[in-house]
Amino acid sequence: MKVTEIKSIEVHGDGGMSFSGSQGVNTYKAYLLVSAMGLEVNSGIKSDGDAWRCAQRAFDGVVQFDEIGRCTNKREVLEHCQALGYDTLIRLINEGDERSAKRAKNAEPPKERRGTGDTDTVVQSIGGVFDITKEQVIELISCAIEVPGCMQTFLVHESREPTNENDIPSLYKEQRYLSHCWGDGQVILVNKDELYENDEDPRECELLTLNEEGIKRGLNVFAKYCKSDFKDFITDDADADTGLEFLQCCLFPEYVERHGHTVYG
Repeated sequence: MKVTEIKSIEVHGDGGMSFSGSQGVNTYKAYLLVSAMGLEVNSGIKSDGDAWRCAQRAFDGVVQFDEIGRCTNKREVLEHCQALGYDTLIRLINEGDERSAKRAKNAEPPKERRGTGDTDTVVQSIGGVFDITKEQVIELISCAIEVPGCMQTFLVHESREPTNENDIPSLYKEQRYLSHCWGDGQVILVNKDELYENDEDPRECELLTLNEEGIKRGLNVFAKYCKSDFKDFITDDADADTGLEFLQCCLFPEYVERHGHTVYG
């Protein structure tokens, strides 16, 4: 790929590069995606996150997966991206993001329907002071799993939809890990590093269950043992670290209660 085709990239004499402006940010994302693919295909080095799932959002019908979710044509996908050039790659990535945003917007229910099994439903009251809604929990889980740059600790393996449709937040029906963890539904997660150590085969990994019961308990554990992160959460200042702390309180509440801190600090 010729990095000089994008004016927002400056190539320095020592071989380094700098990115500037909004175009530069987009170019940097595309550069990271292709670099992650190249490291894995050519050197067997797996980067944080899943570059192949990221590519799937941009390219319809190009990325192929087997029955347990492993990409089966990695070199083909890498070569496809390299042949496009950054201008086209950036456009396709942005168009994929726009399609996702459009689907979410179209799924939004009328305002008068809010409150029945939807995002403003209170799922837990902390100390009789803080009423936590599904919307807040969903945003926090999203911080932990949909991290910019794909720096997740946990990845979604599979999910089971709630039997009562009213338990599913309408805004997030297309995102299983946000819509299926309510009512009697559940989302199964795996540790990313363990998954990669087992050749991306989740059947060899410990499967972690996220459900409404665990979320309610996790909120109490989160408020008690992760006070600084809980403060960031209720003041709308949460980030990826805040989300990871909360998710661990849901998945490993006994550990946090016993040790006073999370597994992955």
